[in-house]
Amino acid sequence: MDHAHMLSSIYLDKLKTVDMVIRNTQGAEGVLKQYEDCLRDVHTVPSDVKEVENYRSKLKKMRVEARVNSQCLIPWRKS
Repeated sequence: MDHAHMLSSIYLDKLKTVDMVIRNTQGAEGVLKQYEDCLRDVHTVPSDVKEVENYRSKLKKMRVEARVNSQCLIPWRKS
């Protein structure tokens, strides 16, 4: 009976791990979709230098946010 209890405990732990992986994957997909949508906003290169600089600073901000989010979503990954 102890063997069956041990196996069921191991099985439950594995199910919890799978659940956590699925939740993190869904969260990561949502974050990536936000970045994809934001990157699709500009279809042409702006002709005004100020607009280009604004877009460039926006992209730099997005890069910093993406790095922060990637560390939160995948804590076991070393950058």
